[in-house]
Amino acid sequence: MSLLLSLFLAVVTLVAAVVLYAILSKLGIPKSINKAVSDVEGGGEVLTKGRFLGWAALLAAINVVLLTAFATLGSLLYNVCATFTGGLEVTLAERD
Repeated sequence: MSLLLSLFLAVVTLVAAVVLYAILSKLGIPKSINKAVSDVEGGGEVLTKGRFLGWAALLAAINVVLLTAFATLGSLLYNVCATFTGGLEVTLAERD
């Protein structure tokens, strides 16, 4: 379950990156950043759509791995604690 939720979060991250880059490109920010860097260093383009989405995909992949691992570890620790303490009983309705 944690893997599926992590994958859904990765898709949301990639969609948000596409929307963010679209907004930034409409404002002309990538062009001004590339111009400023080329004026200082004389190099090529630094901020392109491919690099921006590539970093977003890398971040999403790292999040999938870490969130899945931490959720698995958390459930393991919860089960160990519940075994030692007897668990938690919640009564939603009175028993007859």
